[in-house]
Amino acid sequence: MAAGVMDLTTTEFSLEQQASRITALQQSLEAEHVRLQKLLNELNSPALTTPASLTQKTTEYTNATKHITAKRQEYRERISNLASTWSAGQVSIPQVIAAEEEVRRLQKSLREIEGKVQAFHGLPPSRTLALQEIERMGREVERLRQRRDGLFEGLVEDDTEAPRQ
Repeated sequence: MAAGVMDLTTTEFSLEQQASRITALQQSLEAEHVRLQKLLNELNSPALTTPASLTQKTTEYTNATKHITAKRQEYRERISNLASTWSAGQVSIPQVIAAEEEVRRLQKSLREIEGKVQAFHGLPPSRTLALQEIERMGREVERLRQRRDGLFEGLVEDDTEAPRQ
């Protein structure tokens, strides 16, 4: 009888230890689930998606850059022509001030457009090549999404298999 009580006590202790370990494991898995859910939400955020208007904006910025580059050259030629026709005695201070204001306005406009164009720095200059690059990057995004989903499914499968052990 004492041996039977001893066996029952040992079994009870062992079961309590196993239940304690299972509870700790469950809490750990729940914390990991919360962390992975937050990570999944970050990966699905709008910041990681490509806007639908990217192609149109790229075209607009490319055209605007070409236009501004042509205008810049035109203005340089005009300044050069004006500089060659004006002598030092014929230039007045108000003319210089007006020209300086125009130059500043053009420089500001140029900086704004260059800032917009800088967002597309890595794209090829050819429209066709740029579209191909955008499509390639879209495929890369899709591949990464599939990989992420596969990893997440693997984690979910691991979560469902772990308590069985």
